[in-house]
Amino acid sequence: EIIGYDPEVDSIIYVPVFTWDPVRDVFVFRGKGASYLLENKIAVMRGISRINMRQIYEELNMRAQFLDLMVKKKIFNYFDVWNTIIKTYEIGLETALKRLERGSLT
Repeated sequence: EIIGYDPEVDSIIYVPVFTWDPVRDVFVFRGKGASYLLENKIAVMRGISRINMRQIYEELNMRAQFLDLMVKKKIFNYFDVWNTIIKTYEIGLETALKRLERGSLT
């Protein structure tokens, strides 16, 4: 996660959000509770208070579940992906996730 640029040392300031776990052969999200962009930019823009900060991570988790479910349902075609995302914006992420788990968004 890029935070900024430090011209004094000509370097990018960043926080590693994902790390590689070679034993399990997966990327691990390390940003929960430590994401500058999510907590100080996106949450503020969406009106989420510090007390309710977990909401931003819950939504991020739901989005990841939704993408995983799209892969499991073999939704790969560009137009199918596009239509699935558009429908999700229309009905809401939680509803779309439930419907997709049952079979389809319709």
